[in-house]
Amino acid sequence: MKIQIHRGSNQIGGCVCEIESSGYKVFIDFGEQLPGAEKISLHPIEGLTCGDSSKSALFITHYHADHIGKIIEALDDLPIYLGKTALEIYQHYTKRLTYIKDRTESDKNKNLLQRTKTITTFEALQKIKVGGITVIPLLVDHSAFDAYMFIIEAEGKRILHTGDFRGHGFRGKALLKTLRAYA
Repeated sequence: MKIQIHRGSNQIGGCVCEIESSGYKVFIDFGEQLPGAEKISLHPIEGLTCGDSSKSALFITHYHADHIGKIIEALDDLPIYLGKTALEIYQHYTKRLTYIKDRTESDKNKNLLQRTKTITTFEALQKIKVGGITVIPLLVDHSAFDAYMFIIEAEGKRILHTGDFRGHGFRGKALLKTLRAYA
């Protein structure tokens, strides 16, 4: 199993992580950089933004723009996965953005809304296979409802991609129990 962080290791936001095993690839998050952050440009990424996507999939931890904001730059036939309720919220949000007066932004948001219609949804603990890679979503508390961590299993190894989470608040107490039980 190979792990490559394309962006997001030295900053908050703009995350793109790749896990590869036996020619199959799982990407986690494909987000915009936060305003004011040093701009780190991405090179073309095989299976995500260029080339063949038949052995790739993109998993989104939650609907904040720094995790999902670049999906219109992903290959058109790339499978994208997001939590069921998170997708509904994101689609409503994107519809509202299409009413922005700036024509360029409005067209971009129409394209984004169109792209969201191709997203496949998942639920917590649902095992999703991409070749020999298994992805298991774990529901976590975050300021975005229906946010997930992912357990990724391949080649007899397991990793946990945490995404964004919080351990405080009335639902934050479940974090340690979730990690003990599943991760």
